[in-house]
Amino acid sequence: MALSPRSGTKSLDSSHSGPFSGLVICVTGLSKEARKQVMAATDKLGGEYSANLHPQCTHLVVQISY
Repeated sequence: MALSPRSGTKSLDSSHSGPFSGLVICVTGLSKEARKQVMAATDKLGGEYSANLHPQCTHLVVQISY
């Protein structure tokens, strides 16, 4: 199964500026609510959120338990 990014190209428009500019944040193992929070924070900070893991992902956020 091939995973694909949310969009094929990275956008450099003015809405994506901030400390997360140029970052592609992917998540795994998070609840639906946690995913929404990560998506909102990523967008607010100028990054790109992706629900799917793909080669363009620069940062992976995971849920760990002990």
